[in-house]
Amino acid sequence: LHLEASDQLSDMLFYRKLVSAACILLAAKISSDLKKQDVKHLIDKLEERFRISRRELISFEFIILVALEMALYLPESKVLPHYRRLVQQQQV
Repeated sequence: LHLEASDQLSDMLFYRKLVSAACILLAAKISSDLKKQDVKHLIDKLEERFRISRRELISFEFIILVALEMALYLPESKVLPHYRRLVQQQQV
C-alpha cells in the first residue's frame, strides 16, 4: 500500500512538471514572436529544468491546448478581477 501511494505521488509530480513546462512553452509562443531557434532553446531549457523529454513536452503541449479548448486568450472581464486582487494584496 505504501509503495502504491509513493508511485501515485511520483506520477502526480511528473504530470505537474509536464503541465507546468507545457504551459510555459505555450505562454512563450503566444505572448512573443519567438523564432524557431528560440523555441528550440526554450524547449532545451525546459527539458533540463523539469527533467522531462522533448517528446513528452511536445505531446503534452497539445493536451493542454485541448484542455483549454483552444481558448488561450481571455476577455479583459475575466482577467481584470484577478489582476485587481493581486495588486491589492501587494499593497497590504
